[in-house]
Formats: sequence, C-alpha cells, structure tokens
Amino acid sequence: MDRLLMCLFKLLTGMPCPGCGMTRAYLHLFKGDLAGAFYFHPLFWLIPPLLLLVIFWKKPVVQRINRNRYFWLALIVVVCGAYGYRMWHLFPQQAPLDFDPNGLIPRLFTNLTTLFA
Repeated sequence: MDRLLMCLFKLLTGMPCPGCGMTRAYLHLFKGDLAGAFYFHPLFWLIPPLLLLVIFWKKPVVQRINRNRYFWLALIVVVCGAYGYRMWHLFPQQAPLDFDPNGLIPRLFTNLTTLFA
C-alpha cells in the first residue's frame, strides 16, 4: 500500500487504528458486497448518522443528542469493543488489522535494540 494513503496512527505505531478498514468497507458496500463491508469494518454503518449529526449540529433535536453524555459514552464503548474484538481475532495476521513493521515506532525500537544488543 502506498504509504501516503495510510493512516497516521499506523504510520507511527505500526498498529491499526480503530477506524482501520473503514475505506475498504465502503468500497465493498458500493460494490454491493455487504458481507465484505462488515468484514472490513463492522461499524461502517455508523458514519452516515454521525455525519448527519455534524451537518444538522444547530438543530434542537441534534443538540439534545450532542449534550447526552450517555450517547457518546455508548458510542465510545461500541467503537472500543469492536476494535478490541477485531484486534483479538484478526491482529496481526489479516488485513486490515495487520501489523506494519515499517511504522516509525517499530523501526525506532528495532534500531535501538540492535544498537544495544
């Protein structure tokens, strides 16, 4: 993969971020492959409602949702839970949760360990 198209989190840490696979999920969805979309990121369907929240930010109904800390807490729990599940079952063998040893921190760690070995 072209390093310029990669996620900044993965470029730095070598590890996938919670959103890794989202682009591939939408590419599969646009091709009509719903199973492929869920495989690459099971929370791809959350993006359109969140975009609507951003677009209609000033509307009273949306402001009530935005002020509801339980909504945001539930969203964080769902995203972290999906990330943890995917990391547990897919990392580091399968895309999109494969490990990149060329990330900045893994390369730095490798260089430091060879320097002090």
